[in-house]
Amino acid sequence: MAPNRLAGLRRRHTYSWALVMAFAVAGGGALWLGSGIVHQVSALNPPPVAITVSVKTTELEFASKVTVSGEMSTPGPLLWSGATGILTSLEFGVGEVLQTGSAIASVDGRVVRSYAADTALYRPLSIGDTGPDVVIAQRILARVLKLDLADDGRFGMETLRAVRAYEQGLGLTPSGILRPEWFVRLPSEDYRVGKILLQVGQGAPAMGQPIAEAGFHVTSIAVTANSTGPDGRYDFAYQGAYFPVSVTGGEFEWQDREKVASLLEAQSPVDGVVAVQGRLALKDPMRGQGIPAASVIRGSDGTSCVLLRTSAMPVDVTVVASAGDGTALIEPVLPEDAQVVVNPGEVRGGAECR
Repeated sequence: MAPNRLAGLRRRHTYSWALVMAFAVAGGGALWLGSGIVHQVSALNPPPVAITVSVKTTELEFASKVTVSGEMSTPGPLLWSGATGILTSLEFGVGEVLQTGSAIASVDGRVVRSYAADTALYRPLSIGDTGPDVVIAQRILARVLKLDLADDGRFGMETLRAVRAYEQGLGLTPSGILRPEWFVRLPSEDYRVGKILLQVGQGAPAMGQPIAEAGFHVTSIAVTANSTGPDGRYDFAYQGAYFPVSVTGGEFEWQDREKVASLLEAQSPVDGVVAVQGRLALKDPMRGQGIPAASVIRGSDGTSCVLLRTSAMPVDVTVVASAGDGTALIEPVLPEDAQVVVNPGEVRGGAECR
């Protein structure tokens, strides 16, 4: 073989081996580099770690900050009924709240009382009369005499007996006739007196003359709360005073509405509204085991369970209530030293209640 041709073959053979070695080195480097990247990515995304907290026996009072507000108005003046004679005594004072049956004044020693109603007593009532004014008369008599008197709007024998008993209380000879001048109609229920225009020893004013003016009056009370607990009896606390209230389905019913109204009426109104902020808490706290609400796994069938640090399977629990601070109250079924997993969805995403 010619020398030049032999040298060319040797050069091509050497070049081929160089290419093979270059590819081998590049491939190995790529494998090493890929392995390093995977290791670094794994280091940046470690497996989730279970966060646990201890189960504790606790009491939940479902305390929260609430705002109690009231709309204010000033009702019209209190007008005299038309009873004639000398005012021998005043039976009410400034700041007092008048209701149906409240004593207003005595005229010649006979008490004149108040009533609140949409319809006025405008005529003498006797047996056989019917109408809405008879209903009002029956309600007044039932309140003052503490009777179980039907307010059916019919002046029958039962009402007759009540009227005669009322007349005897006034020191009158019973006639069985109820007279409208015995009663003063209130411009509104729970009428708060701001100023009195009567003076003892003077003659009674003419019918329709003002005898008192109202102060600021709360016409409605509302409660604004970010969250509330279960239905039950609560206490609203404000500056050391407590105001019992019942909560049912988000509705608030005050045990002593007048006391709450007095609290609001002592504040300065802004655009006809007064408000105070206080603390609302369950009167009798609920007892049970407290765990973070985030630790509760909700089953599709409405069941609840938790994942314990020492248990491979979720444990069923019964959630009694949840508080606004993120605490879930469960029935005491877990050991006191149990550790519940707060992040079960991260640790075991497919965990389900059995």
